[in-house]
Amino acid sequence: MYYGSIVGDRFRVAELGDLIEGNEIDLRASVDKVAGIIADFPSSGGPKWTGQTLLADNEIDPENVAQIILAIPYEGCLATDTCFKLSDLVASAVALDLDWKQSWDLGRFLLSCLTYTEIYRLEREEEKGAYYLVRDQITFRQEKKNTTTQINTPFPHWSSPVDRLGNRLIKPSGPQERKTEWQPGPDQFSVSVLDGQPAAWIQAIHQLESIPYRINQEVLDIAKRLDSDPLTRVHPIPTPGRRFDPSRRWLIANLTDRAIRSRRQSFEEVIDEATRLKENVFYQRAYADYRGRFYLPSFSYAGSDLNRAIVEFADGVPMTQEGWDYLMLHTANVYGDNADFEEKISTSKSRLSLYLQVSNDPVGSFEIWSKADKPFCFLRACCEVRNIIRTCKNGDKFEFERFVSHLPCELDQSNSAYQHISLIMNDEELGKLSNLQGEYSDLYKTVADKLHCPAEKWEKRKIVKNVAVPWGYGASDVTIIRQLREWKNNENKAQYLRSLNWEELSELVTEVRRVIESIAPTVAKFRKEVSVVIGKRLGKGASELIWQTPMMFEVHQRFMKIKKLKAKVFSGHDIVELRAERPINEVEKRKHRSATAPNIVHSFDAAVVHSLLWNASYSGGTGNTQVSRTPLSFPVVTIHDAFSAHAPNLPELRSKLLKVIGGLYTHFDPFNNWLMLVGGEQQSRQISSDWIEKSKNAFS
Repeated sequence: MYYGSIVGDRFRVAELGDLIEGNEIDLRASVDKVAGIIADFPSSGGPKWTGQTLLADNEIDPENVAQIILAIPYEGCLATDTCFKLSDLVASAVALDLDWKQSWDLGRFLLSCLTYTEIYRLEREEEKGAYYLVRDQITFRQEKKNTTTQINTPFPHWSSPVDRLGNRLIKPSGPQERKTEWQPGPDQFSVSVLDGQPAAWIQAIHQLESIPYRINQEVLDIAKRLDSDPLTRVHPIPTPGRRFDPSRRWLIANLTDRAIRSRRQSFEEVIDEATRLKENVFYQRAYADYRGRFYLPSFSYAGSDLNRAIVEFADGVPMTQEGWDYLMLHTANVYGDNADFEEKISTSKSRLSLYLQVSNDPVGSFEIWSKADKPFCFLRACCEVRNIIRTCKNGDKFEFERFVSHLPCELDQSNSAYQHISLIMNDEELGKLSNLQGEYSDLYKTVADKLHCPAEKWEKRKIVKNVAVPWGYGASDVTIIRQLREWKNNENKAQYLRSLNWEELSELVTEVRRVIESIAPTVAKFRKEVSVVIGKRLGKGASELIWQTPMMFEVHQRFMKIKKLKAKVFSGHDIVELRAERPINEVEKRKHRSATAPNIVHSFDAAVVHSLLWNASYSGGTGNTQVSRTPLSFPVVTIHDAFSAHAPNLPELRSKLLKVIGGLYTHFDPFNNWLMLVGGEQQSRQISSDWIEKSKNAFS
């Protein structure tokens, strides 16, 4: 495994302290104390800690280690995760090559040093729950600050797999030995064969990280006002030992106390973090998983409905007539409309009086907007509409350029898994069903109309969507049933589902799946084809599957069986047990078989994101493809297959997305490339993207 040096031989504490806003630990006062414990941890005559011995054997200066681990705050972090973060920081800084056991042992020792010196202590919110790091007498909620993934200046570009704050660029496919984890090498961060810059996907993540954000004060104030009244409280304050009345507004039927506490805590964390950041512009660190999918911190536009309504672009763009139409589209989407591109815009324009009613009196119109598909996002869009009308309306005309918009408006890829499979398998009929060509198609409604269950039309469609989406990505029937059970317990409107037991839910899922298979047989064919290839690879002793996406991201899929273990650490002056999952040297073949087909789709959908953010254009044909780049001129924030930008930029964004997805499949044929890399039999076919670029509903 490659570990790049973070800052050379020693950390510069002052420099790191400048990067981390809110790190209140007195670094210099604490270094000597922690260094002394690292050098000579008190014992009762027993053997030294394995991690302590590891540092001593490698002649690593305890003061250096103390500076490294104290430079970063860990408030509210999971104890087990922190063990590995501590060992990663030290290993990266002093060039230690550690296996999983060594990393675990070193991390436990370093965590114990932090707790023994009482800089932190370990606590958990409930019996048998996970341990978190806390400091002083501060609650979990108050302690959880994204100070290593969220700062008020742009993050330095990635130059190694682990940055100076301990963030890792790539999340592996599961617990495994450090030596088997794939991390990009130095060449990925230095020179690309295409433009002399870092690899295209790394440039793409830099583009995502370059976006400045701010907090929308109006939505934040409304959320606080709603929460101050028990009748409009978004999430109830939990009361141990009792369930909540499902008839009350916003309260969810059949939730356990634990679920209620979790939702309440998540809500409070969003409010607290937004309040902390409301005066500042901020930037966010991103990372990729092993398939190339990008992720932002938990508090971000990629978070909850409330999160997405509160976070907006710090830089504004003047509104345009076309931008107004796309704002109407966005408002219809978050309201929950299902129709074609033009119809959603037209319907949305007819609702202007509703939008004004909601935005002018959000508390009084609570019953209206709280029933939207994404309530807070809908409220935020209504406020945008009101502000535009107030600023721009001049008689019967709108002078749109007078209003500067900060709102991220979304284009969602329609039936994205099915779109990718239609391109992988060159199936134009599936392309029509998933809106890659032809007239608007509502796949979920098409399936719902063929079901025999007595549910209401809207509920049947939602049931189908809750089955079709995970099934398209390869989820098992059991997984889908569990998700349906969660949905029926979390939605007051799910009247038909609420009446079903497990066996009846299973029968319903089977019926939905059979209907989908009858109208989209290519999906099952694709899975079978992949399964055959995987079976042959595993039969030859393969433990890892490796393939490249069209944007040269290298996917390393490695699933190993795990052994759950417990180990002791200090918590103040007490000893507690932490739990971890240790990989063992045995391939998890079942997971490889079930996960590969959806992961192929995920990696290709990640390539769309990489290409868009890097802004590639293609010419030529398969095997002779020319790739050029024009830097993206406006901010785009992505949530996998959903893309958000300022409304005036959405027409250009939509055009680029259609060209990107068409170009990737026309010029690269990524599935054939996958077959070649994993030893499958390649297919001879020629895909045309002309029909893709004319689609109005592929991204809408």
